[in-house]
Amino acid sequence: MDRKTGKAFTLSNNALSGNAPRSIGNNILVDRNAQIEKLTKESKALKQKVDQLEKENNNLKKSIYDLSVRYAATLQQGSAAQAYRPGAFAVDPDDLSSDLATRTHKVITQAVQEVQNESADDYGKSYRDKSTEGLEFEMKYEFKGHFGAVYSVRYSRNGKLLVSGSFDKTVRIWDAMTTQKEIGCLKGHNLNIADVSWSLDNARLVSGSYDQTCKVWDIESGRLLSSWDTNGFVQCVGWDATENHTFFYGTSRCVLGMTDLRVPAAQTPSPTSSSYADGMGIRIPTLPYGLGDDESSSTSFALTNDHMINSLYVNRDGIHVTTGDGGGWLKVWDIRNRQCVQQVLNDLSQKPISHITVGGRHGAAAAREGDEARYLAANSYDNVIKVYDRGPNPPQSEARLVHVLKGFKGRNWPIKSSFYRGAEYQSYFSKQSSATRDPYYGDGDKPTLDDDMSGLEIHRVQEASALLATGSADPYAYIFGVGQDSSKLLQRLDGHTDRVYAVDFHPSEPLLATCSADFTVKIWGPAQNRSKARS
Repeated sequence: MDRKTGKAFTLSNNALSGNAPRSIGNNILVDRNAQIEKLTKESKALKQKVDQLEKENNNLKKSIYDLSVRYAATLQQGSAAQAYRPGAFAVDPDDLSSDLATRTHKVITQAVQEVQNESADDYGKSYRDKSTEGLEFEMKYEFKGHFGAVYSVRYSRNGKLLVSGSFDKTVRIWDAMTTQKEIGCLKGHNLNIADVSWSLDNARLVSGSYDQTCKVWDIESGRLLSSWDTNGFVQCVGWDATENHTFFYGTSRCVLGMTDLRVPAAQTPSPTSSSYADGMGIRIPTLPYGLGDDESSSTSFALTNDHMINSLYVNRDGIHVTTGDGGGWLKVWDIRNRQCVQQVLNDLSQKPISHITVGGRHGAAAAREGDEARYLAANSYDNVIKVYDRGPNPPQSEARLVHVLKGFKGRNWPIKSSFYRGAEYQSYFSKQSSATRDPYYGDGDKPTLDDDMSGLEIHRVQEASALLATGSADPYAYIFGVGQDSSKLLQRLDGHTDRVYAVDFHPSEPLLATCSADFTVKIWGPAQNRSKARS
């Protein structure tokens, strides 16, 4: 045998027998450890970059929000910069170049969509639960016409018309039931519209704006009837539930005001720091009645709270007004005595309340004149809605927290919600039975409660359950089922392309209006496959 061949054979046998030189194995081990260490460093570097980007996005969103606060503060003439939380961003498009406005809108939208604690994708294309089949809503049509984000939307009390208020400084009126078209555009405000409200007879409309005015409009003619100056940006408005000549408003300067249209605008009082009476720790100005000494007479006045008034609800008794404020307090005010008579802290961290809503009354419950719905929902500047049971005799009875709803996004954004209590949507909590035809269901049938149920039984079912819809900082609206002992997320409505600021249910039909930063208003109704789902 050749020595070279023998040597090679010997080396080959050594290799096959696992007796390769130790140095080769050590080199392989060193290379593998080096690769693992390199991958570990790269992984840590990527994680640090992700954390840094998330932090930058959070800081960017916070900076945008803080800038909006400072911008709002500079708009108040002759006032020192005040630390308060605004409702919507008070940015006037006319003060910005088109390029800057476009880039600002993109930055805000990206910040909102990217910096959220939960991922909207977790809910899938459209959230549905098989246990709630038959409750689905789908988009029916949409209204286009605004040139800015739409911040407020309200059905008229008779449900025939819909009004929307926008950052484009206009109020638009839509035919909600027949033509589904715009029938009027009301112009007169100088800054974005914060809220709108219908009069009791649906003949007039009040709009509140960041231009520090409330304006009253005639619906038939579209004419501006009167304009009322306020102390601070108007955050919310609400018409009196018992008469057509009085409306209420809340402002960024902590004012809860009532305006009597029978009193000339020049005589409308404003809160002063020279004459205050204490009531439950809240400063309340002592003001003259103006229309005589009878305390039952209506007049204009202004009460001063210790936080900005973000939302209000005028009780059906015409005596009490419930407010949600920037300090996280729910308060009930007695209009006759001009003082706060009840207050509940919504959150221990005192997150500002962005909106409050109280369930409407429909069906058998509507026959009970003057009744108040029991549920009150409070949106706050976090990702939570708290639902309160107001007791059998609100607001005299004490409110009790019964549900905490999660699943939508509302952190640092002024999101609004709305209740619907129609009998045809009680299937999640109660039994279903015979049906009647209804044009809003397409080819399907409209479900009702059992025909043999008494009026009292129907009323009890309606008092015990409701649907609650809310906007969200993502491009969706969410619908929750709220019962006496349970609650759950029923559906996510997919159709808008930017955050949904506000929602409002039709007063008697299962129709939901949503408005968005995508400049549109959309109308949602029962899905046409509901009858198939029920069968």
